[in-house]
Amino acid sequence: MKKIFNITMSIFFLLTYLTNHGQNEFKLYDYSLNENADISVLSVSSYRKVNISLKNKTYSNFSVDVPCGTVFENSISGEQNLVVLFQETVYLDSKERKSREIITACMDASKRAPTNHSRWTIDNDKALGDLIRFYHNNVSIVSMMTGAEHHSTKAKKAAFLQMSVWAYFDADKKHILSFATKYMFNGNKEEAELFVDATLPLIKIFTNYYKGFNKN
Repeated sequence: MKKIFNITMSIFFLLTYLTNHGQNEFKLYDYSLNENADISVLSVSSYRKVNISLKNKTYSNFSVDVPCGTVFENSISGEQNLVVLFQETVYLDSKERKSREIITACMDASKRAPTNHSRWTIDNDKALGDLIRFYHNNVSIVSMMTGAEHHSTKAKKAAFLQMSVWAYFDADKKHILSFATKYMFNGNKEEAELFVDATLPLIKIFTNYYKGFNKN
């Protein structure tokens, strides 16, 4: 009987741990996170990244997941919204504050890049996030299909995903070229044209592969 009691108690404590552990995980876009943490999003005058600051207001430890597809919505209508390209997790002890740089992409090539005056609300685009996660989960295959040189560094992966986001939203090529000239190639239109003309066909290969993979 004592052995059965010990096993029963072990199972009870394990279930209690798992339940509490599950309750101590949040998505950045979860409304309930606001009750447990102070959140600030700081623009760095770029479409490529934002800085987030998180302060745990509680006496419990928890983690904050920032999944691909998390969206930072810009309060300034003429500036871009941004989407997260690389998943991050921030672990916070009781009353702890941490900052983290988040890699992002522009969601609308027709708008200007964010400024230091941008103010943000946080949301999630699951469908776009699924596309970005599909890339990460299949990057070796995508590399073989489109050329490993386009995926050899984190910066190159981010550039490829940026073009993929624009393709997802059917962005006009002239807007892509204008944006790439101004923000990606420092005004060099010739280099921007070479990049866009070389990359867009590869993006179509990737997006067609994604659509075929997910076809019912």
